[in-house]
Amino acid sequence: MVLKLQLLRLLVKRLLQNLKMIWSTLTPTPTSDLQIDHVRRTRYPVAVRRTAMDLLARREHGRVELTRKLRQRGAELELIDQELDRLTEEGLLSEARYLESFISYRSRSGYGPARIREELSQRGLQRSDIEQALRECGIDWQSLLIDVWQRKFSGQLPSDPRSRAQQTRFLVYRGFSMEMVGRVLSGRSLDD
Repeated sequence: MVLKLQLLRLLVKRLLQNLKMIWSTLTPTPTSDLQIDHVRRTRYPVAVRRTAMDLLARREHGRVELTRKLRQRGAELELIDQELDRLTEEGLLSEARYLESFISYRSRSGYGPARIREELSQRGLQRSDIEQALRECGIDWQSLLIDVWQRKFSGQLPSDPRSRAQQTRFLVYRGFSMEMVGRVLSGRSLDD
């Protein structure tokens, strides 16, 4: 009797699984419907503007990055340019503000000027704007380097060439110059 009951439960379970599988193939997935609806909505200037403003509400974006995201959502390039020009005129889209927030965020994460400069270049920003923003940001890169070094290596100067190479690689990868790293790892003051 118990065996028959277990067999019946197993059959019902498999039947339900098969029904779910059949039902899922017959009904469209919500994601695909949402994506189609989203593409339909981004063919109108109001929809492009709303999508751009939604993205800007989350965080600052550069023009190139915002254009790429809107294109991924199916918006037409001419509508994107038109709406981004309007947003720039209204002060809602600002490259300077984007540069400032990106530099601040990445430096708080422990990255140096070389790494930040490269990341911003990859995001399509002008080299001259990047250099100006890095000069005007007011970040003390030397103290940031020391802070990153102390957090990672507990302030221990390298005792052998291998550990010196390890610390140098890490700090240079983080975006600090070889000169600054060399001064910290040799124990000399950065103000020399």
